[in-house]
Parts: sequence; C-alpha cells; structure tokens
Amino acid sequence: MVTFDRDRLTSLFPALEWDSPTVVRCTKETRGEGRYIKAHRGRPRYGQVSIMCSPAFVLSVKLEHRWPDDVPLKERTALDAAVLAGIMEGLTAEEYPAWLCAISSVDVGYVPEQTTKRAVKVAAAVAIQDALRRPSWKLQTWPPGAEPHGEEPA
Repeated sequence: MVTFDRDRLTSLFPALEWDSPTVVRCTKETRGEGRYIKAHRGRPRYGQVSIMCSPAFVLSVKLEHRWPDDVPLKERTALDAAVLAGIMEGLTAEEYPAWLCAISSVDVGYVPEQTTKRAVKVAAAVAIQDALRRPSWKLQTWPPGAEPHGEEPA
C-alpha cells in the first residue's frame, strides 16, 4: 500500500489548480467503478479499477489494490502510476476539482497482454467520475483570504 498526501500530489502534478477557492468535497463514503475495454490495432485492451472515496479535509490517495503476483515489478510500478494519474485526471475533469476527499484504490482487474497503462488510466478516471455522479458530494467555498484545503472550514 502506498499513500500520497497533498504535498506529494502537488509535487507530482504541479500543473493542477491546487488553490481553487471552490472545490467539491465528499460527504459520505462512496464507491466508484471504472472499466476500459477496447481494441487497438486489432488487439484487445482492458483496464478495470474500483475506488472508495471517504470524507476528508485534505486530499489523499492510497493505492490499496494488488496486482496478480505474476505481474513483473516494473509493470506493476507503471500500472500503479497510471492508476494515480487516472485518479487525478478524474478529480479535475469537472468544473470544480474534488480535493476534499480520501481516495483508495481497492481493486484492479488484470488480463495478461491486454491490460495497458492507458487502459488502467482511463479506467481509474472513469471510476472517479462514477463516484462523483453519486449524491455523496457537495460544493465547498472558502471566503476570500482563507487558507483553502488545509484547515477544517469554520
């Protein structure tokens, strides 16, 4: 299991709008499912990611899933990076970023020679979008001059 706190995420994804005064926050635990199944140049591509979102005052991402033991370490590392990138893409795909939540990747699907980094990244983004469509989210706006995303709102 690997955990990425907000500081580590900001260093890995510096181009994202981290200080938005209006964000989306998770109000209760909710699940999201994402799948990518497509053929590319006649070869099937597959990615499947399940995530759990929980309320939090600061964004964190935990990679709790496990790849099959026969997946080489180098491939697992690349696929984990794709899961993280897809989660971050999903969190920022809407008008307001969903920064106030704790995300855990709880399950992944793997098919030898079909699961690719791109398929996993898309599946992770779809899983976040699936979770965001549920009624467990609310807009949060900080007043001008307030320090967003680090302190519990008053």
